[in-house]
Amino acid sequence: MEHEWQARGHIGVTVQDFSFNPGWEAFGELLENIFIGQTLIKFVTFS
Repeated sequence: MEHEWQARGHIGVTVQDFSFNPGWEAFGELLENIFIGQTLIKFVTFS
């Protein structure tokens, strides 16, 4: 439980870094596209 909370906290800091550092925008968008793509693949696979 504690480990999961720490992981979420780390992710939150990462998101803030993307928001305040324009240099990370492209990388953040890439991660979003990968996440969305995986979600769509899972949705199509299970539907």
